[in-house]
Amino acid sequence: MPHAPLHPRHPAAALVLLGAVATPPQPPARAAAAAAAAAESPLHVPTIAFQFAVDGGVVRPARHAVLVHNGGARPLTDVRVTRIALADSGRAGAWLTASPGRASVAPDELTTVGALCVRASGLPPGTYRAEADVVAREASATPVRLAVTLVVGAGGAGGDATGAAPGGGLRR
Repeated sequence: MPHAPLHPRHPAAALVLLGAVATPPQPPARAAAAAAAAAESPLHVPTIAFQFAVDGGVVRPARHAVLVHNGGARPLTDVRVTRIALADSGRAGAWLTASPGRASVAPDELTTVGALCVRASGLPPGTYRAEADVVAREASATPVRLAVTLVVGAGGAGGDATGAAPGGGLRR
């Protein structure tokens, strides 16, 4: 479902969206390089860090929507979440999925292109990290890397902890 147009320099672009964490501050050199790459690409992802927590067998939030903005003059096609890489795959199974979704994004449009979901069943307590990519066929500076963190509380995830959408999705 399309959202109201939003320019990436608009103050609302830095707000926390759907429980996600807004883009974290970066060291000056890294921030300058990221800003230069973003200026070249029409694909903008206002939120690049997502956090999930499991406590008492319940995943919160159940899912995070991945929003993108087209800052260019032409439509972006085949915009989607791809490649999930788990940083700690040796101690955990495929706990992160992305619901499949592809979108065409009109100029100056903000829209959802998919969702990140967690399948934490049976995970022991701890912090788990992963990355996912957002790509668009016409965007030169893709992929845009997303950082995902899952914190499983002292009680563990239990046997049925899931925030995944029905029908699964893209897995590692």
